[in-house]
Amino acid sequence: IVITQKGVVPSLTVNPQTFSGINANGTMVSLNVTCNTDWNISSVLPDWITPSTHTGNGNGTISFTVAANPDYQQRTYSMTINAGGGTNAPTQTVVFTQNAKAANTLAVTASATDINTQGGTTTLTVTSNTDWAVTSNAQWARVIDASGTGNGTSDIVIQANTGNTKRTATITIATTIGEPALTKTVTITQQPQNSEVNPGGNI
Repeated sequence: IVITQKGVVPSLTVNPQTFSGINANGTMVSLNVTCNTDWNISSVLPDWITPSTHTGNGNGTISFTVAANPDYQQRTYSMTINAGGGTNAPTQTVVFTQNAKAANTLAVTASATDINTQGGTTTLTVTSNTDWAVTSNAQWARVIDASGTGNGTSDIVIQANTGNTKRTATITIATTIGEPALTKTVTITQQPQNSEVNPGGNI
């Protein structure tokens, strides 16, 4: 009499099967593995996905550290997990999709663009998600805060106009890193001597 006992039939499920919309700045995600035997990640993972473990036995959880995406394009990777070994071993596929790095944004408003002859200070309010720099093409319009990161302000000190003609200065605000390269300009107009004006305006 020959008695043959079958072994355990491997079973494997994972949850979730898709990680979509992963933050471009990087984050950590967790995968729940339900299995009745040994299992392992059989894929060679890219360097932007780092698991807490590559192998396990029975039910478990894998934490994945997803690095920041340095590119302006979405990236995707499909990972395979095997259970039990052998040619008929069950497998599961897990898809990681990470958002693209955010493109540069830049907006600028000015507290005043038409300055009276005595001069004064106008403040630029910069709204951005990256580094930026401010320059002036006129010595009489001096930039106090020449650079910043993200949202911020930059003061422009306007000297008195001792001449008899109106003058203008161009203030340039430009992103300094990332893509696309963005530029905004503010035109400052100053009245000549013996002229009065109420400061105000924006771009």
